[in-house]
Amino acid sequence: MEKILLALCIFVSFGLLSLFFNQNSIKANFKYILNWIFGFLVLVIFDLLMEAIVFEALSWNGTNKNDWFFMLWWLLVSFWFIHGISALYFGKK
Repeated sequence: MEKILLALCIFVSFGLLSLFFNQNSIKANFKYILNWIFGFLVLVIFDLLMEAIVFEALSWNGTNKNDWFFMLWWLLVSFWFIHGISALYFGKK
């Protein structure tokens, strides 16, 4: 759980930092940043539902059987992060 909160804090902080670096397009970036953070929250909610419902039903919590899911989930979160940062940095929204 603390890893998810750490990732959320990193996403929010980079989004806010990009607003301060580019003062001319705050309104344009603000909507994109909100969508970017909302997408991350969707990923977090999906992870929590998988852990709370699916993995409990399959008795996979605390085992190595769910490692594939977490590797794919973190890969997806990493791609979402890199895409968002690069779009904010290069202005390709």
